[in-house]
Amino acid sequence: MSYVYTVNIDKQYDYDVIVCGGGCAGFVAAIASARQGAKTVLLEKSQIIGGTLTAGLVGPFMTSFDGAGSRQIVKGIFDEFITRLEAENGAVHPSKTGDGSPYACYYKGNLKRHNNVAPVDSSKAQLVMIDMLKEAGVDFLINMDIIDVIMEENKITGVIVHDGSKLRIYRSKVTIDCTGDGLVSYKAGAICNDSKDGSSNLQPMTTFFEIYNVDDAKVEDYAMSHPEESGMLYKSYIEKAMKETDYPIPRDKIGIYKKPGIDGEWKMNCTRMQGMNSLLPEDLTKAYEVGLRQIFFLMDFIRTLPGLENARLKEIASAIGIRETRRLDGVYTLQMEDLMDPPRKFDDSIAMGSFCFDLHPSKGTRAGIEERPHPANCFQIPYRIMVPVKVDGLLVAGRCVSASRDALSSIRVMPQAFALGEAGGVAAALCVKDNVEPRDVDIDKLRKTLVEQGAIIE
Repeated sequence: MSYVYTVNIDKQYDYDVIVCGGGCAGFVAAIASARQGAKTVLLEKSQIIGGTLTAGLVGPFMTSFDGAGSRQIVKGIFDEFITRLEAENGAVHPSKTGDGSPYACYYKGNLKRHNNVAPVDSSKAQLVMIDMLKEAGVDFLINMDIIDVIMEENKITGVIVHDGSKLRIYRSKVTIDCTGDGLVSYKAGAICNDSKDGSSNLQPMTTFFEIYNVDDAKVEDYAMSHPEESGMLYKSYIEKAMKETDYPIPRDKIGIYKKPGIDGEWKMNCTRMQGMNSLLPEDLTKAYEVGLRQIFFLMDFIRTLPGLENARLKEIASAIGIRETRRLDGVYTLQMEDLMDPPRKFDDSIAMGSFCFDLHPSKGTRAGIEERPHPANCFQIPYRIMVPVKVDGLLVAGRCVSASRDALSSIRVMPQAFALGEAGGVAAALCVKDNVEPRDVDIDKLRKTLVEQGAIIE
């Protein structure tokens, strides 16, 4: 049985650029667009700006340096944000963390690319984000749920939004999809995979949490005396528990990351919800429950570990960390081979990356990094992965760009979300200025503008 539902919408708002999704990519895209003079609105469906960084408690920012740790390859708005947050005692700049730090679970060596991370305070990050949005002149609204898109032939010209009480129409010249799940692209018919039949093959979800009352010195003593557990602290304890008990979490390590500014507080990346598709409400609900049960199990378990005997639960993320759902059908699809040594050079490069191929397994307990090849010291990311093959008026930034699963596992992390968001925001504003579609933007002008703003593109 089907139903037809008709409603009159009497509220329309006109903008040059609409940014859908206020996570890392969307936050930066909106600022970059507005700074170029475009009338810009940022629409976020939750009640928190910042996405995985804030609601998801995800941290640290993985490396913004090359694999050798000798050159910072993500700057621009990312560097501005981290510097401002550091001034509020809410971050440590990646140039100060180096290799093997407590902020990166004591990972050593460039195999996994956990050098030069940037730890953050997720709560303080929200205020810095709000300040930067307001200073740029961005109109931003939370609790704005994207319902549908407005299409004129093959061009998106706006979105229909529910504001919690009624429907609104937002019209734009360019729309940037930073929803993570590629919702706008999906509604516009620009998605190459919608993950409907592949839930068991998707990367698992993770719910972050934070603990306090940790004996930092004792944790460090353990890490220093167990170099074989670099980046995999307490692995021997977990392996023993897996052999001798009904250990319920399919992950063979504890991901523990020191927070900046306050002694004894750490972020925990430990849960793993496999075989579920976050696009399905039933699966997402199950992941929510499983994640909670894993966290409370872990709170009992970690009190048997050196340095964590008196640990207490501080906070559980209000948003589940989702690694993979839809991806764009883009003009170019980034491949793993493009990131390998020697990395491919792109005439339309607008960002850089260096992170490992971090494809978490849909089955089993291993991290997945150890068994995979390793990317080049650093590599270029082309503009074309943000541009749909068929749909005009649309750009995409964040983890729903056009990339293979392997390539995406490297560029889905937050520094690259910032870099792609900045490129998308500048590109959208240039499209408005020059009255062209995103596929026809002047690449030389885009690259020049990004460099002038401090971004690293090659």
